[in-house]
Amino acid sequence: MFKILLVYLLFIQITNAEDNSLKKITLQLSWLNQFQFAGYYVAKEKGFYKESGLDVDIRPFEFGINVPHEIISGNVDFAIGRETLIIEKAKNYDIVSLYALFQSSPLVLLSLKKSNINTINDFTNKTIMTTIDDSSEASIKAMISSHKIDFRTLNFIPHTHNINDLIDKKTDVISAYSSKAPYELEKLGIEYNTFSPKDYGFDMYSDFLYTNKKYLVNNKDNVIKFKEASLKGWEYAFNNIEESVNLILEKYNSQNLTKEELIYEANQLKKLAYENTDTLGKIDKNKVQRIHDLYNIMGLLPNKVDINDFVYEKNRSLNIFSSEELQLIKSKPILKVGIRNDFKPFTFSNNLGEREGIIHDYLNLISQKTGLKFKYEIN
Repeated sequence: MFKILLVYLLFIQITNAEDNSLKKITLQLSWLNQFQFAGYYVAKEKGFYKESGLDVDIRPFEFGINVPHEIISGNVDFAIGRETLIIEKAKNYDIVSLYALFQSSPLVLLSLKKSNINTINDFTNKTIMTTIDDSSEASIKAMISSHKIDFRTLNFIPHTHNINDLIDKKTDVISAYSSKAPYELEKLGIEYNTFSPKDYGFDMYSDFLYTNKKYLVNNKDNVIKFKEASLKGWEYAFNNIEESVNLILEKYNSQNLTKEELIYEANQLKKLAYENTDTLGKIDKNKVQRIHDLYNIMGLLPNKVDINDFVYEKNRSLNIFSSEELQLIKSKPILKVGIRNDFKPFTFSNNLGEREGIIHDYLNLISQKTGLKFKYEIN
């Protein structure tokens, strides 16, 4: 009995040691639990993160939370964001996108067939229910604007996330994900119209995985591991939809969704994830630039964004400085440094009168990386 107890205690110690060796990571979701985040659930529950040396805490969405601010403040390490992430980047937020899961956004507008709102031209003087984020998306605004609709004739009201408000005519048009609301209407046998921005030439990415730029610079290996393990989770989730749905029903079903709802959502999102590509998470800088330019033309960006600083590429180093810091370096490129005349091995003059030593070497390295110049003042 003593031997069995000893072996058990040893096992517990080994298990705890393994857990302590894992790098703790936090991921903030952008919405309530559903198949939209299945790849992350799968990567955690199937041990893909653990195999990569990561202990991932998936944080549920809460209304009122400012997710980009959570990233910038360092409260979380990774988060999910939509096309509006380009606005956050333009606010001088040091965020970097790692991949875009959905090659086309699932965000659409819906109307009922019986409402006779069959074209965007029929939106005039109608009520549109949207979230603040939905109404801020350039794809939705551009789709409506392309038909010369005067936004002053539209009555935007806050979203209740209740499809019955459309059915009961409390709103004429509603913003929704193509992977969710249509299922509810089809189940009730209600005919509807879908207005998708991509059908009008405004094709956007959605569900970016992103992080803080400084976090990336300081934790590059873990960032790459998290990205790759997450994509592995998504590949498994899309290839094993029913198993992944059962996992959500068992552990991540805070919305009390049915199996049928989740399977419908999974199939719709799989189409968007693999649209025009065989590579999960593909992100084309040219497409991101077009998204940026659309936001800029519509006057939604406070500043222009350097796409190279927004889209992370594995083999390219990132500048660790914010735009304000870079501007400060540009305005004050020369810094005075007070040093002792003879303080070996840190700083001293050689036989030719040139500065040498550890401090000198470090300042040279900083100069190469930042463009700063240093002027020595001997104390």
